[in-house]
Amino acid sequence: MDQQAQVKSYVALQHLDRLALRRLDAVVVVARHMLALRALQGVAASRRHVIENGIPSLTARLDDLAARAAAPLPAALVSSRRAGRP
Repeated sequence: MDQQAQVKSYVALQHLDRLALRRLDAVVVVARHMLALRALQGVAASRRHVIENGIPSLTARLDDLAARAAAPLPAALVSSRRAGRP
């Protein structure tokens, strides 16, 4: 598929997403910042809901381990995930 066809397909899929989202009873996202997604702008605010992700951040999990005096995690499990993000 050439680039122009890919762009047309992408635009068509975005349009279908917006149409489908408008017909749903509710839309649930897992993070508040997702409410700003362009596709959700056509959905009434009363039908947009946030259920925060239930997985705590790495920082919160490490703090919890420290508070329970648990043995530290191996550096290989921690260092790769910490780069720029908790």
